[in-house]
Amino acid sequence: MQKYRITLRASPEGFASRPRPDQRFRDNDRLYRIDAVAENGPDARYLTCFAVEEVSG
Repeated sequence: MQKYRITLRASPEGFASRPRPDQRFRDNDRLYRIDAVAENGPDARYLTCFAVEEVSG
């Protein structure tokens, strides 16, 4: 099980574009399950998503 920190530009809380725990990111055939989301950086302009790569097989 590989763990990742994925940083992206923040969206306001409550917006549909803001990632939530138990959602997934997709990168081609790779899937990453989001375990937690934390605001990061000055003025909370970024989010850090703590994720785990889901391996099929």
